[in-house]
Amino acid sequence: MGSWIWVIFAASLGWYHGRESSPMPSAKQVASFSLLGQRVSSGKRAAMVTKAPVSQWAERLDDALKRCETKASFEVQWLIARWFHHDRIALREWACNQPHPVRELVIRLWYSEDPKTVWIAQRHSSQRTWNQAVDGFLAQEHPERFLETGTKTRIDMGSFQSQIPTAIRSLARQDFVKAEAFALAMKDGDRHKQSAIHALAHAKLEQAGFEEAFAWASQLDTLPEHAMAIIIDSKAASDLDEALRLITTHIVDDLPYQTYTSTSKAIRALPLEERKALHQHGRLPFAVPLSREEIPSDPIKAAQLLASFGYEKVSSKWIPDASVDALDALATHGDQPLYANLISQTLSALHRSDPAAALDWMERRLPIEQQSVHAAQIAGAYGFNQIAPDLLNLLDADHLKESRSIIANVSGTMQTVTAQDPQAAIALANQIESDALRTAAYRSIAKNWFRHDEQATIEWLRTLPLEDQTATTKYTHGKLWEAFSN
Repeated sequence: MGSWIWVIFAASLGWYHGRESSPMPSAKQVASFSLLGQRVSSGKRAAMVTKAPVSQWAERLDDALKRCETKASFEVQWLIARWFHHDRIALREWACNQPHPVRELVIRLWYSEDPKTVWIAQRHSSQRTWNQAVDGFLAQEHPERFLETGTKTRIDMGSFQSQIPTAIRSLARQDFVKAEAFALAMKDGDRHKQSAIHALAHAKLEQAGFEEAFAWASQLDTLPEHAMAIIIDSKAASDLDEALRLITTHIVDDLPYQTYTSTSKAIRALPLEERKALHQHGRLPFAVPLSREEIPSDPIKAAQLLASFGYEKVSSKWIPDASVDALDALATHGDQPLYANLISQTLSALHRSDPAAALDWMERRLPIEQQSVHAAQIAGAYGFNQIAPDLLNLLDADHLKESRSIIANVSGTMQTVTAQDPQAAIALANQIESDALRTAAYRSIAKNWFRHDEQATIEWLRTLPLEDQTATTKYTHGKLWEAFSN
């Protein structure tokens, strides 16, 4: 036994004297028997992760999101936090293309780390997605901060303004007095002030019930009828007669149809004749709702029904049985707004099925100014896949200025046709008589064809008159504009 002790002692002594001259064990060796070494090794791996290329962050996060049961798993949050400190702008670009829960994780982290820069000031497509998500998050969870910052830090004003009602309602749940002060301080001409008052009214109903909310709305100095309408509308779900009585007693001004959601739903459930009686007795400050299925496809019968309910137009979703006979019958009352609207809808349907018959009727039955009006309405309703030069040629210059959608449709159509057959697009554009529309068509062809065949595009442009060359290449590719600007 004693000999074994001496052997062990001698071995340990030899190791002790030898370590002064021998190198320290490597991290890998230390990690094999030391808890401290394991932590050191882990730290080095973490340091290596922070220096990884951006693409690797995205790959690792995408992989983690596929494997994890929840989008907010510890692994996902850890990777997001590490990427944020490495390259927050790249993280934002990645987050803009992710589902809402993932994007919200990034926004929550960013807001907790650096609330002042959570809005980024560059203007591009992903920026809009980001700002909308930030505004939505703050309006829900930090409404006071959202309202205090206003539009000072934003490029996308529309994103901020669309979230004002959400922020008002969220803040009102926390502090009604503060929410009310902000809403009432908005400028009287601000169209968003109405939606802010609506949000206040909803919050008051949630907190205090009908009687107290009604009393609150009655003493408002600003837009009391809007607050009152929201509160009275809530009564319609349980007592439609009482809601209608209160509406006719307390609501004087005509308010947006959307204000009366519950009332509209309750009225729509009534038989058609009962709804007609409501309209005839003048008990409503808005049109009695009709479903699309209730409106006949026969234009004449549709006109009779709509007129009995006081409508001046029909929904754009209505699809009529279009015919020349129906148009002739409608034309006898063409000076009335409802019939003019029905003529436009029926003409549009007829033009889709028989363009020649529609154009012939327009030229035969309508004065020149009305031809242009209806042609503008029909052409403006076209999508980005078709245009009708013969229809566009009925338009005068004034209606082109009023109908931006027409020029947009022409440009969009030419983009689609050019991608398939540039020569067919040119032939279609050549049929357009209007200088403004023809230029828009030529410009769309030039922009899209030039990306694929620069030489062919330039050769075609040189065949155009000089003034058309200049107008067509303006606001296109810099290289193309330079070639024709001198």
